[in-house]
Amino acid sequence: KREERVTTSGCASISRPICAKRGCDLLWPGPEFNDDDATTVRAPHYHHYGGGSSCSTIPLAKNPRLSSAKVVYSRTEEINPPPACLTFDSNFESGNLAKVILGNSSTTYGLFLDDDVGTNFHTQWFYFSITNMQPDTVYAFHIVNLLKPSSLYNNGMKILCYSHSGWSRQGDNISYYPNRLPRPQGSGNMFTLTFTLTFTKEECKGNTVFYLAHSTPYTYTRMRRHISDILNSCQRVKRIFKRKTMWTSQLGNPVEVLSITSYAATPELLRLRKAVVITARVHPGETWSSWIMQGLIDFLVSSEPEAVRLRDLYVFRIV
Repeated sequence: KREERVTTSGCASISRPICAKRGCDLLWPGPEFNDDDATTVRAPHYHHYGGGSSCSTIPLAKNPRLSSAKVVYSRTEEINPPPACLTFDSNFESGNLAKVILGNSSTTYGLFLDDDVGTNFHTQWFYFSITNMQPDTVYAFHIVNLLKPSSLYNNGMKILCYSHSGWSRQGDNISYYPNRLPRPQGSGNMFTLTFTLTFTKEECKGNTVFYLAHSTPYTYTRMRRHISDILNSCQRVKRIFKRKTMWTSQLGNPVEVLSITSYAATPELLRLRKAVVITARVHPGETWSSWIMQGLIDFLVSSEPEAVRLRDLYVFRIV
């Protein structure tokens, strides 16, 4: 139910606290990264769905600031953070946060992501939770191993957050810029997304769990449940909508193809219909395409005159 409600937000003015000469982050006074003093920490993937186990490499610097930095969260290790720190978690479906290190105070954090599943060191998708927030306190977050050279975060897009009031875009001091962390492969640097969040007393009541994500999550479980709900909605749908398992993933999860058409026609007419093949979620971070696909499926199985006409003319194959 965390994924049910979505709030559309407006854009906000942004500031870019960046030293243009050095390309460094003035809000994150942590280590400077370069090839000479970089070491590597191996962080194994935690795959809920997808390919087999693999590792991403997280370059970290050998200087006093980072060597003394405290790791307050690791997806693969059990760590007890100091009482004053935020508590992070990403061990849930579609979650992605590999490691968190404490900055120069209990309100500043450096975050490292796992690679997107099935990519070559690409990092974009993040989805994690925090607890133990204090009201009216400004918390600074710095995701430091992103690869895209540009981002909508520099054009007004905010961080997607979820609390008891639902999903909404929040955050201040949002900026996206190159840092001094070398890329795992090839030349050039990685990029930092930095932002701040301040929580109200209402948001900090009890043991409130606050979620942060790149975009509205759309999980494998939700997809499977939605398909089953459509098939169980009425007998009419079963005459126009079929599902078939093409293969299973390395973890044994069914990978399905959906077929939508009017099966009332003769087999000869069905064979003459043109097929329309539609795919979504090519990259794991593109959850908005899954939401669009859900809306498309809902329309194609509906009783709308346009949908009926399309089913009479075409066979839709959806992956």
